[in-house]
Amino acid sequence: MFDSFEHVWQEIRDSLNARASIKTLGRLAVVNDILNVREDGVLLHSHASRSGGNRFIPRSRFEETWNDLASGGAIEFRIGNHGSIVGAIFVQCLPRRVTQVDSKRIRLAST
Repeated sequence: MFDSFEHVWQEIRDSLNARASIKTLGRLAVVNDILNVREDGVLLHSHASRSGGNRFIPRSRFEETWNDLASGGAIEFRIGNHGSIVGAIFVQCLPRRVTQVDSKRIRLAST
């Protein structure tokens, strides 16, 4: 379950490459089109009026989230820093590893 981030990153990338879009966590789930999945990060197009437009989320943001999950078992997202979409990607791309607790929290499936 606690694979290296390299393994997890490949699993995320494979899952994203098989999708056209992903929705954020939260009450008002926002659709994000997946434009490009690269070794160094993910390029999305948000349909939200607040953050509308393209945004690049670097690989390092995903690695930070995985390390936080591995060390604490669960994390809560703050507004900003792409937390909602990164959490959504973990939940939707790694369903056997990560589950959604509520609109602002995710946890490892085994905790």
